[in-house]
This record gives sequence, C-alpha cells and structure tokens, in this order.
Amino acid sequence: MRYSQLARTAVQAVFGNGLRSALTMLGLVIGISSVIILVGIGDGTNRQVSEKMKALGGDALSAYLFDGDMGYNDLSGMNDLGAVDGVAPSKSLMKKLSVGTTVANKAFVEATDEHYLHVRNLKLQEGRNLSAVDRENRSKVIVLGSDVAKTLLGSADGAVGRTVKLDGDEFTVVGVLQNQGQSMGLNTGNVALVPFSTAVSMGESGTITSFYAKARGEDAIEFDASWYQGDDIKALAHDLVEQYGDSLLEKTPEERFAIIEGYGLPTNIARMERDLKRYKINYDVWFRESTLHESGYVKETIDMLTAKGATYETEDGALWLRSTDFGCDKDDVLRRANGFYTYFAADIAYHRNKFEKRGFDRVINIWGADHHGHVKRLQCALDALGLDGSHRLEIVLMQLVRMMQGGEVVRMSKRTGKSLTLTDLLDEIPVDAARFFFNSRAAETQMEFDLDLAIKQDSDNPLYYVQYAHARICSVLKNAQESGIALPDTGKTDLSVLTGADERQLIKQVALLPEEIVQSAVSRDPSRLNKYAVALAQQFHHFYNACRIKGEPAVRDARLTLCLAAKQTIENVLKLIGVDAPESM
Repeated sequence: MRYSQLARTAVQAVFGNGLRSALTMLGLVIGISSVIILVGIGDGTNRQVSEKMKALGGDALSAYLFDGDMGYNDLSGMNDLGAVDGVAPSKSLMKKLSVGTTVANKAFVEATDEHYLHVRNLKLQEGRNLSAVDRENRSKVIVLGSDVAKTLLGSADGAVGRTVKLDGDEFTVVGVLQNQGQSMGLNTGNVALVPFSTAVSMGESGTITSFYAKARGEDAIEFDASWYQGDDIKALAHDLVEQYGDSLLEKTPEERFAIIEGYGLPTNIARMERDLKRYKINYDVWFRESTLHESGYVKETIDMLTAKGATYETEDGALWLRSTDFGCDKDDVLRRANGFYTYFAADIAYHRNKFEKRGFDRVINIWGADHHGHVKRLQCALDALGLDGSHRLEIVLMQLVRMMQGGEVVRMSKRTGKSLTLTDLLDEIPVDAARFFFNSRAAETQMEFDLDLAIKQDSDNPLYYVQYAHARICSVLKNAQESGIALPDTGKTDLSVLTGADERQLIKQVALLPEEIVQSAVSRDPSRLNKYAVALAQQFHHFYNACRIKGEPAVRDARLTLCLAAKQTIENVLKLIGVDAPESM
C-alpha cells in the first residue's frame, strides 16, 4: 500500500470511525516502516486538550508525515472521502520575510492552498484568501497574520495591496488574518501563507510533509446540484452559526427566515457598496425592492394593468400579462398561483416608479446579454400602463466577458462556486486597468479580458501607453522649467508657427475630443473614448520624437502650449473613463 493510501485511510478512520479505530490504523501504519502522527481534536479526545485547541475547531485534525511519498494530488484526493470536509497541505518554509530592513523574525511561513482557512477555522480581517487561481498560476501572493502585518507594514489596516519580500522575491499581500490566538501550538497572528505551488516553483520540494484535515459535520447538508453553489452562501451561514449557535434550531421557520434575511441582506449590500467604492463607483440612491412590496406599489401596479384589460387569470389562480397582445412571443406570469408576485411584476412597478414618481423622461438600463429575452416584455408592460416603454425605456445589452490568462480561458460559473468576483479581480490587477479594459469594447462586442496584459508595464498595455504619454508631457514641462524656461501664457501664444505635419496632426487630434464625447453618448459606446485616448497618445509620441521643444522662443513656446493642451486633453479623457493620469511613471 502506498504511503498516500495509508494516510488517506487513517484520515477516513479518525473522521469516520472515531479515535479507537484511528489508533488501530496508526498501528498498522507504524508497522509498515513509515510514521504518520494524527492529532484528532473531537469528542473522543481528552477534554483538556480539546478545550486548549478549541480555536482550531472540534472537527479538525493535523497530520505529520515522515519518509512519505505523498504529493499534492494525493492529498487533494482526500476531499473525495465522505467524512472529510476539506484538506490543506502545510509546508514550513525557512525563508526570511521582510520589508526593507525590517524582518518578521517571529513569522511562521507556510506553503498551503485555498482550503487552509476553512480547514483550520480561521477568519480574515481584511482582503481575501489564497485562491485556486493563485495555485494554478503559482502567483506570488501572501496572506499575513495580523502581527506579521503590523511588524512589516506598521498596521494590519491597509496592508492589502502592498508588497513584502520572501527571500528577495516580491509577494503581494492579498489578505490579513484575524488573530485568533493559539491554534495547534501556533500563534495565528504570526502566520504567513503562500500558495504551495508557488513554493514548489521557487525550489521547494513538492512532497507533502504535513497537512490539516476537517471532518464533515454529522448534520452537514449536501447542496443539490441545481442550487446556488457559491462559497459566499456558506460563509454567511458560517457567520450566522457563529453568532446564534444552536438557538436558530429553536426558532420557527418564519423567525429563522427573518433572522437570516436581516443578517444576509445588509451584509451583502455593505459588501457591494465597499467593492463598488473600491472600483470608483458611488451610487446616490440604493433602492430596495422590498419597499415596493411593503408600500403596496407592486399590487397597485398590477391592479392598474388588470383594470386596463391587460391581464387574465388561469384556473389555478395565477395572474398573467397579455404580452402577446403587445408583440411578444408569449404571455408572462405576474402573480403565481400561491399569491406571490414574480420578479417581473416588481420590475414593472420599479420602472413605473421611475417614470411616474421620480419624473424620468428616459431610462437607460444596462443588462447582460443573457437577459435579451426580457427586453421586449418589459417595454410591452410599460406600454400597457400608458408609459410608452417602447420609446422611453432603452436597454443596452452587454456581451459577457471572457477572462484570459496565459493564453487560456479562465472558466468560471457562479452556480458552481467558481466565480471571479470584482474584488477578486481587483486583488489581481489595478483598479485603473480594470476600468480601462472593461470600457475598451462596444456593448455588443464579445470581450476578452487579458489579465496578463492588464498588468504589463509596457506599450503593449493600452492604458500604460496612454498614461505614459501624460507622464512624458509632465516630464517635458518640468525639464523646461528646471532649465529656466517659463511656461507660456497659452492665451497669448502664436500657434501659427506650428506648421509641421506632426504638429498639425496633434492639434487635430486634440480638437476631436468634444465630438468624440458627443458620439460616445449618442451611440451609447463609451469605448470610443478609449480608442481616442490611444490615438491621442500615439500622436503625441510622434510629435515628441519629431519636434524639439528647445530652440527659437516663438516655436518653443508654441510647442510647449501644444504640450499643455495635449496634457490637459489626455487628463480629461482619462477622467471621463474614471482613470488616473499620473505625472510620473
């Protein structure tokens, strides 16, 4: 029997059959010249030990392997065991963790994977956990214990996004752990976690020497394949259990629902507000759908449709909109047979609110292309209300984004818990890069978002190319001033001396911005601004290479004025896109 199989069997034994059978299995392992030490923390262990290790959790186990042959794939296979809820490798790295001259001497650097926090019942203070993408790409990212973050960066707050060095290699901090005290003899504040695959790529052995495993609880629920599978649901459920414990089981279903809704909704909204703010989006109004139901506005809206003869009721009590009378291919349910209004009914009421209550003349919605079938029916419903939805409601359909990395598609699915969220993306690339790249294609065009290109620091990256043009102009102006040349009064400069082809082309490009803004709005295609910015940057680089700034004062001042105009124009267009215009790079 291979060593990996013995470890697998021992883990199954301690989780599936209790401590006695696990010890029996250990005897077998010891008798086959390899040693596996399993420390089980559960009901069968000594109560004093269990209480000391409570921070790790009552369903956890750590294993230390000697003279074994286990690799990462062997370990990940343990996740298939029915009694195992998760397994994570643990390899201690004897490497120096530092920032400048500051060294975290107490840091315990572990190479592991994305399952580590779940298995050890650890929580994040800020940022994110290691991810499967990090593992697959051998990313140089690190999660720091709060004490390590304070030692190296002065504070755990604001540590995410900064860099530290591991034996000279730069790692980006993506998360900070909460300090949960001692766990398995280790202070969680002193932990630093890097992807196991990254450690191997840096020369560490791929052999597993120790790992952690977590038992599946007796009452664990297997998610049906048709259910939403995102890890965010499990995280919210875990937080609720932490807060309420078993008391939720004593509540009525209605009471439980109220508690879950009262916790989950504001928690998720706060998370969305935080993530959007990070992306430079701040909404003036957050409109709650529940207010439409609580105020009776949804019922009133559907009653209005009924009064206009636009609905009919079937034998089971369901209420339908006569969508086919308005050119749609099928009718739509407004109120189910159980008396509950559909999402479509709430959508109709919400848009009626915009037109009637809030006085919108025109509404432009931005939807994913997978909702194209809903466009006509919503417009028809508003037509039935006399609100002229066919002309006053405009829907811009955005094609779905295909993420690319290493020349391959990064496959994702919200329903299998493998989605890449906005905050995940912004942990990988700068906010400015995300905004510029997402705005680089027209709505109806399939977009390939190249994650590698977004972080490149050369002219292949269109954002870098544009920002570099702005920084180059700032450098030209600064050098002129340092040479004793005063920047000209642009209103008094004689620009008629600018007769060269490159000068004329740059002037024409600068002058195009107002028309590009108008056309971007009229065509509902803001990607025109990206294309304009790149063209302007390209024209400036041509001008810079062809025309010397120094020389005869009249020509010099005219060219400096042109530089100032190009600088302001680049800054303006980048501001419209929501991107910074750096003065140096």
